[in-house]
Amino acid sequence: MKKNKKILYSCEFWSASTDLKNLKYWSLLLPLTESCTGLSTKTKRFTLLRS
Repeated sequence: MKKNKKILYSCEFWSASTDLKNLKYWSLLLPLTESCTGLSTKTKRFTLLRS
């Protein structure tokens, strides 16, 4: 019989920006709801570029 283990992930987000508009865009990238699972498991690596 297999035991179903629940894996929890923790994500911390730090920003030095005080620009609220910029922070709003960042919040759209983060999985803030329970139904959202975040990045696909097929994604092996991603890079955030600074503009």
